[in-house]
Amino acid sequence: MAGKKKLIDFEQLEKLLHLQCTETECASFFGITKNTLKARIRDAGHDSFESYADIHRAPGKISLRRHQWRSAEKGNVVMQIWLGKQWLGQSDKVEAKTEITAHPGASLEDEQTEAVKTWAKQIQDRVRAPRN
Repeated sequence: MAGKKKLIDFEQLEKLLHLQCTETECASFFGITKNTLKARIRDAGHDSFESYADIHRAPGKISLRRHQWRSAEKGNVVMQIWLGKQWLGQSDKVEAKTEITAHPGASLEDEQTEAVKTWAKQIQDRVRAPRN
């Protein structure tokens, strides 16, 4: 003999979805299994938990986005940077670092001095070169 059919409060379910709760969390809240939750949603005329959840999670996402924008507008630099990366395609500047290593038997200081001398000579040659 089957037990009493467990019902769910759809208004409460919508509030849970607004908070982005998962299927497992929603079922747990009502003290039922995920399969029972899916069955109650189908019994109410909806296609699936996923399609029902998509509709009722949207207001929570809108609310979160509104709070993020307000935070950025109030001067929250971290939020401004994050939104810039998400919506404007901005990124952090990555600087390449070149490391000079000494040849075997030579000190790093000697190598650096020689590199500076070579660079300085190239500059002098360009400056002294006749102009056409």
